[in-house]
Amino acid sequence: MTGRKFLSAAEFVLGIFLFLDSLMYIIRTFSMRRSPEFYAVGFRLWNVDMLVAAGLAILGIFLVCHSRKTVLFQRLYRTFQSVAAKRDMVSVAELCEEGHCSKRKGLEYLEKMLDKNLFPGAKLDWQKGMVLLTEEAAKEYQQVWESWTEKQKKYRGAGIPLKEQEIFLLGAVQAEELGKLAEQIQQPEIHRRLGEIASFYEKRYSHMEKEKPNTEFLTAVAKEYFPQVKDMAEDYIQMETLDSTVGESLSAQRFRDFLYRFPGMGK
Repeated sequence: MTGRKFLSAAEFVLGIFLFLDSLMYIIRTFSMRRSPEFYAVGFRLWNVDMLVAAGLAILGIFLVCHSRKTVLFQRLYRTFQSVAAKRDMVSVAELCEEGHCSKRKGLEYLEKMLDKNLFPGAKLDWQKGMVLLTEEAAKEYQQVWESWTEKQKKYRGAGIPLKEQEIFLLGAVQAEELGKLAEQIQQPEIHRRLGEIASFYEKRYSHMEKEKPNTEFLTAVAKEYFPQVKDMAEDYIQMETLDSTVGESLSAQRFRDFLYRFPGMGK
């Protein structure tokens, strides 16, 4: 990666040099048009030099723009890689948010990364809203999506728009992921509570026609609370593998408190 940074920096410097040097030559040439030397050398020869200078200036601009795109590509790749680490799937919206870029720009660079196989085995879902990072995740997502499409006719008849359908699908997938994480946790209380949250919300996201009035609340849960609890669960699982007594630590207590304050859940 250091070598790529050096090449991008060299490309940027070379582009600036070519552009400025060619621009200065063009300005100097125009300033000499009234001098005897200009006509002595020959008008045609000067025209050829001007074309060459203009071409070099354009090349300089291209190198500068290309180097900036390369730097942006490398920055987004590092960000996407850190966000997607140890995960089976991740939403494009989350990647773009972490990368501080628009969805259109993030999706454009993400597709280039997938074309270059920088995320081996990963692929976009057909709506280009989720990145499926493993074959197992792709199969599970496909099964959920096929089940979902069977219900779409009924939801359309009930007047539920596609955007809300996507929210419920995302929530159902996230709830299922939390259930799997709960199975990996050894601490009994955290294991039980996280499993309860996963099971409770998986049922809610699976009954769109019943939960339609609560769409705004469930959207907030899927986009704000689920990612938080997932990150906390993954961190806690990692701590358990390193320290068997972490269940009595302050970190475990904070995790338990967060789970018991989870919105929509009773005590």
